[in-house]
Amino acid sequence: MASYSNAFKKGLKAAKNAVRAKAEIDAVFKDLESDILKDTDGNVKISRREVDVDENDDYLVYLGVANAKRSTRVMAIAAENPKISNGPVKLLARWSQDPRGYPCKIDLGDIEYISQDRDALQENLARMLANPVVGEKLAAFTELQPEQSVA
Repeated sequence: MASYSNAFKKGLKAAKNAVRAKAEIDAVFKDLESDILKDTDGNVKISRREVDVDENDDYLVYLGVANAKRSTRVMAIAAENPKISNGPVKLLARWSQDPRGYPCKIDLGDIEYISQDRDALQENLARMLANPVVGEKLAAFTELQPEQSVA
């Protein structure tokens, strides 16, 4: 027979652990944001947010429609220049996170980094920043002036 009392206690403990893990992840991203803003004189802000991406609509491609795209909202690690109001937001990587906090995943398309704890997340975010494709996207923001825009 199932022990509902034990299951209930396990659920409460799991919820408490999830809150702690999510707060830890938030703190890592807060540090990342702060460091990058400082290093770029406030020209680049990196955060987790939903962004729109255009993807092939496989059904329309199957029907023969050339360049059939549909827009999808995804959770991402994204960059923007906070000095430009309504400026562009560039997707650096897709982001996903377990409801328990960890594991979480940074998806660069051809490379995925999975983090099981704070240390791994910090290391994987550093790897993401060192990626040349990500570096290229970030460089465009460092050169922007408030009246310019990145396409």
